[in-house]
Amino acid sequence: MAFYGRRVKQAKTTGETRKKPTAWIQVDDCLVRHAKSGRYYARFWRNGKAHWKALGTKLKTVADGKLATLKAEWLAQDGGAVTPDTASRWTVGVALDLLRRDVKAGKAMNENAGIKQKGRIAESTQTYRAQTIDALVRSWQEINGSNLRELEIRRIPVEAVERWAFTYRAQVSSGRFNATLGTLRAVIRYAREAGQLHRDPTVKIKRERIRKSRINAALPTLPEFKQIVATMRSSGHRTAGDAADFVELLAYTGGRSFEVEGLTWADVDFVRRELTFRRTKNGQPRTIPMNRTLAELLLRMKTQRSSEGAGSSVVRVSDVRASLTRACRSVGAPRITRHGLRGFFSTVCLQSGVDVRTASEWLGHQDGGKLLLETYAKSAGAQAAAKLRFDCDEPTISGSPQ
Repeated sequence: MAFYGRRVKQAKTTGETRKKPTAWIQVDDCLVRHAKSGRYYARFWRNGKAHWKALGTKLKTVADGKLATLKAEWLAQDGGAVTPDTASRWTVGVALDLLRRDVKAGKAMNENAGIKQKGRIAESTQTYRAQTIDALVRSWQEINGSNLRELEIRRIPVEAVERWAFTYRAQVSSGRFNATLGTLRAVIRYAREAGQLHRDPTVKIKRERIRKSRINAALPTLPEFKQIVATMRSSGHRTAGDAADFVELLAYTGGRSFEVEGLTWADVDFVRRELTFRRTKNGQPRTIPMNRTLAELLLRMKTQRSSEGAGSSVVRVSDVRASLTRACRSVGAPRITRHGLRGFFSTVCLQSGVDVRTASEWLGHQDGGKLLLETYAKSAGAQAAAKLRFDCDEPTISGSPQ
């Protein structure tokens, strides 16, 4: 023991150290070999974690064949019916095709969103995601002067990614840039999960801060809304009445513009006083009760158009943006859009004492009212505060709160 201690002390003094031999030898992107036994192992990466699988062979040719099969199985775990040739190195186009396939199947691009998502994502979301894929390829060509699809994914230059992000964020809105950046990161994630890439070239790129639009920041009051509708009806245009009806339908139902556009008279039940949206954002029909104002509006519209069948559309005009803006300007009310009328409905619900959960169900939300509170409660509170009175004599308050 004395010799051992003396030897260690001498080694520390003289700097003499023994280098630990390497146990694993990296053979390929996903293929490693144990230095002592000579056996091959597959190593895949998912979410930054390594996953190992013994290939049970010492022959490189056999290991390559088994590795290709494992890669295909690894990619097919998510239920994809089509998998690329994983025996060769990926181009960005391979990952883009996988992403486009999943988007077309209604699968969420973000893993966290996919866990929380119930069922398939909406068709409108699928279309938007597909647009970001096309925008990514097109903008990369314009900014970097190369075809993104043909680049080998493991050799994407970090400088090119940063150049694209710096230029593209100045060309589009904050939301569009964040969505396109999310598409690029989804492509990188596909490659990392397949063991084709071990680094993230987008790690230093920050998302753009979303700036809230001033449109619909202030909503009209009920008297102002009535004046807006009256102004639209008296404009003298041949479709003035139909445009005003559409605006009122949006305001009294809280439906999205495309949901209201898809209404037919078969969806209107005057006996049960219910209205059913068949075309919705999540693809699931939604039935709401008719309030008195909505029932009177639909009854008047049906009486005027009694010859129309059950399959006829309730809405005749849907593009009311210009006329709605002119009416708001004429009345002197805050400018409101078609989607802003959904916020108007939410505000009236909260002011009328409708509980948050019920109002969120009428709107088609599936979060129990969280979005409703975050988005519309502030405007409802601002309008409700105007009704508070502290200058009256009744009731008399005695004592102080305990």
